[in-house]
Amino acid sequence: SSDLISLDCRADRQPKRRRHPVLAMSMTGQEFWIVAVGCAKGDDGAAQKNDLLNQLKRTPALNGIAEPAKFDVPDGERSLLGGSMDTLMRLTDDLAKADGQVDNILHRIERQYLELEPKANFIVKSQRQEIQCLNYLRTWHWDEAKYPKSRSIADTLTWMTGTMNFIDEEVRNKTSQYNEIKTQKGNLSKKDGAGLTGKDLI
Repeated sequence: SSDLISLDCRADRQPKRRRHPVLAMSMTGQEFWIVAVGCAKGDDGAAQKNDLLNQLKRTPALNGIAEPAKFDVPDGERSLLGGSMDTLMRLTDDLAKADGQVDNILHRIERQYLELEPKANFIVKSQRQEIQCLNYLRTWHWDEAKYPKSRSIADTLTWMTGTMNFIDEEVRNKTSQYNEIKTQKGNLSKKDGAGLTGKDLI
């Protein structure tokens, strides 16, 4: 089994050493690392996870620039089923492809939002709650209702990419509608301005 730990790091300072593979994510100028570490099964694994988290918290290189937190992903014998070796090999390519697609979609939406509202406050809506992005990452837990642990990784990936594509299409449509209204408003303003030049002031 494995456990993930998220690190919130300021973009201008970074830890000097990296002993584990990390995945960097950005959000409005912040950088987040997800560290995946293999652990034993059962109680021994849980103890190893806690020991690792405590070690990270005591790491001098992270003082003042990062606060490690547990990223609680499903583990156990019947969690996140991969299937056969052939399926796992296909998943390797599919996951990499999906990761790139989701990353591009999220960053494009982020840029569009910041163009409309430079001081945008990013909020995550999850399970009928609105949570600040940083707090959401620190308190994140697996949504068993949406993503049953017993479902195969391939099926979960298909569901997630489908949802992401739907959101992407919805944002594109709303952006197109916004730009159309903005253009109409500009045309009306020009028309009104031109009309005033031919009218009597009194």
